[in-house]
Amino acid sequence: MANEDAHTLLDASAQNPPPQSSKLRMLMCEVGLQALLESSTDVRILCFQRLVRMIAYGQATLILTLYFSALGFSDERIGLFMSATLIGDVLISFFLTLFADALGRRRVLILGCAMMFTSGLIFAIFDNFWILLIAAIVGVISPNGNEVGPFRAVEESTLAHLVSAESRTDIFSWYALLGRIGSGLGTISCGTLVQVLQDRAGWSNVYAYRFIYVSYSSIALIKLYSSFKISDKCELPAFLERRKKRAEALDESLDENAIMLENMQSSEDELRDGAVQEEDGRLMRITRKSGLRSSIPSFSARSKKTLSILMPLFFLDSFGQGLVNNSWLTYYFNDKFGVKEASLGGIFLTGHIVATFGALIAASTAKRLGVVQTMIITHIPSSIILGLIPASSNLFLAIFLFAVRAGTNMMDTAPRQVFVSSIVLAEERTSVMGIMNVVRTLSTAFGPAITGAFAGQGRMWISFEIAMAMKLLYDVGILSYFLKEKLDRS
Repeated sequence: MANEDAHTLLDASAQNPPPQSSKLRMLMCEVGLQALLESSTDVRILCFQRLVRMIAYGQATLILTLYFSALGFSDERIGLFMSATLIGDVLISFFLTLFADALGRRRVLILGCAMMFTSGLIFAIFDNFWILLIAAIVGVISPNGNEVGPFRAVEESTLAHLVSAESRTDIFSWYALLGRIGSGLGTISCGTLVQVLQDRAGWSNVYAYRFIYVSYSSIALIKLYSSFKISDKCELPAFLERRKKRAEALDESLDENAIMLENMQSSEDELRDGAVQEEDGRLMRITRKSGLRSSIPSFSARSKKTLSILMPLFFLDSFGQGLVNNSWLTYYFNDKFGVKEASLGGIFLTGHIVATFGALIAASTAKRLGVVQTMIITHIPSSIILGLIPASSNLFLAIFLFAVRAGTNMMDTAPRQVFVSSIVLAEERTSVMGIMNVVRTLSTAFGPAITGAFAGQGRMWISFEIAMAMKLLYDVGILSYFLKEKLDRS
């Protein structure tokens, strides 16, 4: 009897959890953490990859302009380097994301990790400007702290494929949040490590900066290992079906070739055999060409119209972002206020911490106001604050404006990812998101060179004001075209 009573109490406790547990669960659901904890292993691996990748990007960005200055490169050449790097990244990312669904998403992620590892290693060894430029263009080096390479488009499309429409906002919020946390950890770890190597170990600036790129390559290896752990569930059904058919066709071809070889050995008509081989070779070449063409994705009329509107709008927003990217912001604080590496890491960590809370608020806000509305009401204040940063002659006020801008800017990220992934068909997501990321990267490529020219003349503040104007134009465009747009929640 006592055992029955005990079981009854346990069942009642399971059905009616304590108030504290219920409130905690409600809070976790509100900020989207519950959705992440209940997600699949693949989802958690992709979020983990975003975290560690942004640690590497955060480390490299903090010291990029300082590293090049230590090597004796001019401000104009630094700006040219960042622009050329982003243009090269555009070409590689466009190709890889366009064919990612046909080549296999996991393969593309693995290839990106290998490129990232190679680039970091070259930056750690060489000091020739042109060698570094080629390594950055062909490989994966983030010159501005933002996403480069094929990773983001493939990961976002895969996440939208793996999670339900109801959980998409939560997962994308944490995906963006972990990226921001990674950037913060990268900047603070880089600043602290460089300071320790310089002050305690007696390393020169150049060797301390090179050690950061060794860390960059090491993180690429961690990403590479985790990429092999991704399952076939991340691939589109069409890709898995094609792979299965290719495997079956290969088995049949091997059997047929064995039979053909046996017949050829016993045949006395060599001329006829040669003609047959030539005909088979022609057929194989035709098949390969048609297979390549079939890998190029096609877009629906709705997606074409959406792209024609979004591409110029995203171009404006990212052009403004490129003018005042994180590398130039570190240069701005160092040049105007004399802030050292360790303090620079602390400043950017503060921004990332504030952005963390912004991302959590964004998940809850988007559920209540809607994705597009959340994008706009957070992006407009962020744009205005950006234009106010150079007006401050006080370091603490500049840091305060920078932190507030980081928080409001982060609130726009996850809703925008959900917006793009939900406005096109599921089978078009990877290609469309890849194109949008290419547009954003291409537009950011022009800004650094312009800012380099302004910085060389002591007029870097002009870049902040142009950036604010471009971003506000983007907000007006989104409001005009997509405020009442119905999203595809499949």
